[in-house]
Amino acid sequence: MKYLITFALLTLCLSSKAQKDASFLIGSWKVIDAYVPESTNARQKQALNIVRANLLKTLFKFDNDGNGKFKFPMTNVPIDKTIIPSEDISWTYSAAKQYVEITERSKPKELIAQLHVKVENGNTYFIIGETSVKLKVVKY
Repeated sequence: MKYLITFALLTLCLSSKAQKDASFLIGSWKVIDAYVPESTNARQKQALNIVRANLLKTLFKFDNDGNGKFKFPMTNVPIDKTIIPSEDISWTYSAAKQYVEITERSKPKELIAQLHVKVENGNTYFIIGETSVKLKVVKY
């Protein structure tokens, strides 16, 4: 019986940490820090250094209706400016996988970003796709 109660409490505590729906995402978010783990390879660290200043100006706005804005300034980034996506986005949240999928509203089949959402020690992080780039974000 003691083990059953312990298991029930542990399950309750763990499930309360996971976000059950997207309501916590609704609103505007800004990036306040961007980094990669120390174990990241030199090439990814170099890539982050190139776009870090731009990442720190990035804004996300998630509306209730699944639309929003994604502002990622591309100044000083060596990239073809014709491939920069529109700021108008559509988004979906997967509670099971704890990630946000962002697509261009006018091109819903074109994925702009997939962000793993993580809350640690009261801080919210968006981890970009399959990279190790971790964005510390706050609501504003």
